[in-house]
Amino acid sequence: MGKKRRDKWKTPRVFISYAYEDRRDAQRLAAYLQAAKVGAFLDTDLSVGEKWSNQLSTAIEDSDWIVVLMSPAYFSSRWAQAEVAQALALKKQILPIMVEPCEVKGPLQYIQWLDASHEPGGDPMAAALRIIRSSADAG
Repeated sequence: MGKKRRDKWKTPRVFISYAYEDRRDAQRLAAYLQAAKVGAFLDTDLSVGEKWSNQLSTAIEDSDWIVVLMSPAYFSSRWAQAEVAQALALKKQILPIMVEPCEVKGPLQYIQWLDASHEPGGDPMAAALRIIRSSADAG
């Protein structure tokens, strides 16, 4: 199947990949993006009774961006690593954001990230939104 053609006026869709321990950062980012009219998917959006692994996979496929919230917990999560692997296999645009100081491992070490770990409140949301919007405008 070919790549879906998107109307340039459609809002970008973002899948937020994070470790459970970073859920507050993920929820804050999702709320910020949604307020800015950017579709944001969290695993809390899953339907009851459905196979969540299938829903996560579909959400990654349907997203324009994968925002990765990096922390020590993130790199310890097998599920988080699987999400990144799928995103890379699908050639999705990935925006890693470091929310807690950590050693960046695997393929994410080769992708430039935003470092929110040293900012007051670790709040890189405006920069993330600017990157996602500029990509949508260019497309």
